[in-house]
Amino acid sequence: MDIKEKYVLTIDCGTQSIRSLIFDSRGNLIIKSKKNFPDYIKEKENWVEAEAYMFWDYLIDVVNETRGKEPEIFKKIIGVSLTTQRDSVLVLDSEYKPLRNVIMWMDTRKTKKPKKMKPWANFLLSIVGFKSVAEEFNRECKAHWLQENEKEIWDKTEKFVLLSTYLNYKLTGELVDSKASMIGHIPFDYKKQDWSGKYDVKSQVFQIDKTMLPELVEPGETIGYISEE
Repeated sequence: MDIKEKYVLTIDCGTQSIRSLIFDSRGNLIIKSKKNFPDYIKEKENWVEAEAYMFWDYLIDVVNETRGKEPEIFKKIIGVSLTTQRDSVLVLDSEYKPLRNVIMWMDTRKTKKPKKMKPWANFLLSIVGFKSVAEEFNRECKAHWLQENEKEIWDKTEKFVLLSTYLNYKLTGELVDSKASMIGHIPFDYKKQDWSGKYDVKSQVFQIDKTMLPELVEPGETIGYISEE
């Protein structure tokens, strides 16, 4: 082992498992650990959920497994990156603690009817022949479902975030996420690479107040630092 070599730890949180991988400075995979998730919670037809803390607990376990394989290499890690499944969502309270289970991306529950949109949004969507599709997206939005079916929880919700945002927070203490991770039923403007503005149609299709959404950063931007711990 080159004593001057430095390494990068990558955490890949997928749908079926979570992996911890260490690469050297030339991009060679040096160590790999994997832990499969248990079966997801399916209390009702079309529902797919997971305990919120499970993902963090499994992340710790798989990283510790990697550490145990090569402790000296682990000490030479100079960077950590995280990638996760998309469109799995959490609602957090004022202390950023989960208020309920994660609603997974493959969960297909919908609201009984679309959340009412502004007349101008309906007009624009009708002109381009996209109104029925937009209404279906509107019904699929998990924030809308929570507003309709779990109002007590929604009223306590401080932040509505994706799984990647939550794991970033657990790793760094900062509730931030990469713009590249913003894929799902959320009011994100892909052209401007920012949350949709007040008069953006997406802000009507997915009606989530911007104050409930996390801060966004550029892909690859530093959001935290590695500690001795």
